[in-house]
Amino acid sequence: MLLGLSVSIWLSALTIRYRDLQHILPHLINFGIWLTPVFYPGTLIPARYAIVLYCNPAASAIEIFRWSIIPDQPFNMAYCYGLGVMIVLLISGIWYFRRTEDYISDYL
Repeated sequence: MLLGLSVSIWLSALTIRYRDLQHILPHLINFGIWLTPVFYPGTLIPARYAIVLYCNPAASAIEIFRWSIIPDQPFNMAYCYGLGVMIVLLISGIWYFRRTEDYISDYL
């Protein structure tokens, strides 16, 4: 829920200011599904690229959910980096939205 909130705060402020972003977003989201281990396990990623996977907040949420359902799957504490990234996104999104909130009516 926090990931969805942080992304929606960022996107709501950015799409009002940059109108073309609303046309690009569906393509970015479709591409992002392949960067998140939804259809494949996170163990398929080579070790040298694993830090990119660990910093992905959506991958962290999915892997933690898998770990809670499948008890035999080992949990990697490196997925907590994604939770940190998610908190940074939330705090910075609130900060950016509050900073631009007075100017939103100028762009509409």
